[in-house]
Amino acid sequence: MTNSEEERGDQPNRQVIHLQMVNDLFEALTSQEAAQEKAVAVLEQYQDYLTTSFLSLLAKLSEQAEAAGQTVAAQNYQLMVAFAKGYRVNLLLEKLPEGKEAEPYQNLAQAMAQASSAEELQAVVQLHSDRLDEALAAVLLQAFQEKVEQGEEAVARHLLQLADLVLMVVDAAADGLLTQNDEEEDEAETDNEAGKVGQLPTGTNIAFDPAPYLTLLQRLQKTEGNIRQTWRALLLEHLTLLDNRMLQVVEMLVEGWHKQADPDVKKMGAGFTVNFAVIVSDLPRGNRKNLQELVLGCYRQVLTIFTLNAFPEDYAMTQNNLGT
Repeated sequence: MTNSEEERGDQPNRQVIHLQMVNDLFEALTSQEAAQEKAVAVLEQYQDYLTTSFLSLLAKLSEQAEAAGQTVAAQNYQLMVAFAKGYRVNLLLEKLPEGKEAEPYQNLAQAMAQASSAEELQAVVQLHSDRLDEALAAVLLQAFQEKVEQGEEAVARHLLQLADLVLMVVDAAADGLLTQNDEEEDEAETDNEAGKVGQLPTGTNIAFDPAPYLTLLQRLQKTEGNIRQTWRALLLEHLTLLDNRMLQVVEMLVEGWHKQADPDVKKMGAGFTVNFAVIVSDLPRGNRKNLQELVLGCYRQVLTIFTLNAFPEDYAMTQNNLGT
């Protein structure tokens, strides 16, 4: 198995872990005692998963809470974003290269900062794609801090943007979100596509942002009272999210539940997915083809948990739903 295959295979766990990070960090920062210490402990535990996609998920949760009029929740999510970003910056600055190792990174950071156009910046990055890593981000962040102290705000903002771009490339690879062209399978094309890891994100190399899909599912999970009525109304507001991408998100969540040792957790996740499929199948509006494929895909995923040996009754009910 190649490294890229391992990264893509790890993606489902990462998305599940990101949701767990949101919950744990929220609880830590809103606790009555030692909130900062608890939050640091959470980020230390999950520091390998503290990536751009996690920060994006927090930002989107803040936006949605604010749009829903949940001011306190929105402010808490904003606090989580600021705290997580600050913690990550400190982690990166600990990785600053030193001595002779630092020189090529400093030269590359300077060349990136002096690029006069997006095309020139792209050319610089492609020429030095082997150095698009956290050490380069650390050098850019250090330069950013120096310019802030010198009062050169415009230059500082530009350096911060460059650091963010580098981290997007690093994190896209770590989160398994970089994709290849499936239409070309020969070795020469595969080598060419592998080189795209060293390019700045243009949107074409990213599969999709799972945050809106995860956020919708999280809102469904937190529903109280009449689930059918509330879920139906919420899903009708987000029909554009009920597509093949949602199925991919469901697949990675089910895979995460399937790997849990606790059978109650497995059953909870599978039950949630069944309820989701049932209500989606009953929606009066939407793309019928997309909805049908989503429903059938959900049931097939559920059967990886509701097996005949482990959950015979649930297995039979799911098979019945799959056949109707």
